[in-house]
Amino acid sequence: MNENRLKIISNILAIIPILPELYHIFNGLIDKKSIIKIIYEIPYPYYIFTVIILIIYLIAYLLNRYIERKMYDGMIFGIGFNNSSYGYNNVMEIVENGLLWIIKEPTSFDSLYRNKIEVDPEPRCPECNPMKLEYEKHKWWHQWTCRNCNYKVRTWNHRDKIEDRVLKRAEFIIENNK
Repeated sequence: MNENRLKIISNILAIIPILPELYHIFNGLIDKKSIIKIIYEIPYPYYIFTVIILIIYLIAYLLNRYIERKMYDGMIFGIGFNNSSYGYNNVMEIVENGLLWIIKEPTSFDSLYRNKIEVDPEPRCPECNPMKLEYEKHKWWHQWTCRNCNYKVRTWNHRDKIEDRVLKRAEFIIENNK
């Protein structure tokens, strides 16, 4: 709903810069002037105003594209995790981007799973620890919300990028503690 309002407002604002030109063209056509004469009679401030508005729209468009690319930077598509049939042990907790991430290690006697750590894909609230956060994707940010204490975190970083950072930090911590 909110995005539809923004689109309607931006479409209305897109018409405003060309209204004076349309007015002059319409009046010129009523007076039966040639289109070239009508264009030459439009005052220069209208052209300057139109160019400034078009530059502002271009900057807003490029900024929007930049934010959308930044939001999906580091996103991983189609990679599944190895699920241990024996369950997991919590190894440690790491706070990254204001979110509490739990690092798990599979409890397995199989050498395939041994010494492999994984990040729990659902972050927890750092204030009320066991509560899992709800994820919402907005147009310009990602947001996690705790329904228990109303703790909110907004970030441009996608969940996969944050998980990758947390996994690298956990591997670094484990390697340095051995």
